[in-house]
Amino acid sequence: MQITRVLFIALAAIAVSADRTWSQPSTADYPNHQVNLVVPFAPGGGTDILGRLIGQKLSDRFGKAFVVENRPGAGTVTAAVQVAKSAPDGYTIMMATSGTMAMNTTLYKKLPYDPGKDLVLVALVCNVPFVLVVNPALPVNSVADLVKLAKARAAPAPSITSWASCSRLRSTSR
Repeated sequence: MQITRVLFIALAAIAVSADRTWSQPSTADYPNHQVNLVVPFAPGGGTDILGRLIGQKLSDRFGKAFVVENRPGAGTVTAAVQVAKSAPDGYTIMMATSGTMAMNTTLYKKLPYDPGKDLVLVALVCNVPFVLVVNPALPVNSVADLVKLAKARAAPAPSITSWASCSRLRSTSR
């Protein structure tokens, strides 16, 4: 089963990533208390659901609570800062997305965390494909067709240049 394989990889990565600089004298008893699993989105979305599934499996495996803490805001920056500034003891972990680790560096002039220095990738939990979709009534069959149509309709008022994502919605057409 796919989720079992993903959970095994996550567990193995946690075990392998034990850093000797942790404040714990030994990682043999990790975890010996609750672990906070920070999800940088509101409850109910895909990342939250996956985080809760993984948290439950980790709780079952280790016999300690892995509590999901939803920390939405600022395009995952709020959660990333919390985790980056937490004690380096493995008791605050995060379901980071490509936005947290890569895209935010291009979206924000100055981040209060450095994804390459302040956060460490432990495991690839899932691959999420992104697709470009249009209304079937739109007369396009490719991205090139869509760009051509958008440029043709751009003046005076854009009518098809809207975009949306789970965390943001912007519409230039009303």
